[in-house]
Amino acid sequence: MAWTAVLIGIALIAASSMAVSTEDSFVESTTAIATSSNVLHFQDCVVGMAEGAKALVTLDSSFKYFIMTYHGDARDTELYPDANMKYPSSYVIKAPSVSAVQVGSSGSYDCRSDKSSTPITIEFDNESGKLVRVRGCQNQYSCKPFQDCVVGMAEGAKALVTLDSSFKYFIMTYHGDARDTELYPDANMKYPSSYVIK
Repeated sequence: MAWTAVLIGIALIAASSMAVSTEDSFVESTTAIATSSNVLHFQDCVVGMAEGAKALVTLDSSFKYFIMTYHGDARDTELYPDANMKYPSSYVIKAPSVSAVQVGSSGSYDCRSDKSSTPITIEFDNESGKLVRVRGCQNQYSCKPFQDCVVGMAEGAKALVTLDSSFKYFIMTYHGDARDTELYPDANMKYPSSYVIK
């Protein structure tokens, strides 16, 4: 099955170019994101990049990372610079590969960055009628960093997600629907033991 991907680039390095190519995916767009005075800016660098295509993207130091989105798929992939804030000179875009949670099935997912932290669990039950992604956000102001706890969760599936106190909220996205829903802890910073996704 061919994929369409979107590359979203977010704030990259000064006066540099990066060659991007796709492998078994159709990139809908490549978006670059930059920040200025706490305001988020982005540029759609490449839109509608076909499978097997190549693109030379020129950027500057305002770009912090790139997001690749895929036509017909709610998942995305990201590209960050290394510890020295250097991007690679070339990058192969590959479609996300996470096994789906099937209808009527249940599974356990440890979403913690630090597996030794005190565990908290939530059982998610998908009654939305759509494939769902459950993303845990570890910053209260923006969803960076984050963990994709469950991807491709079928309608009727259940998932027991293990998290810790680093998770500030969750975003549920729905395949084929641009809207999302969010789950926050209560005033005492406690999450429910179970949550129905609708």
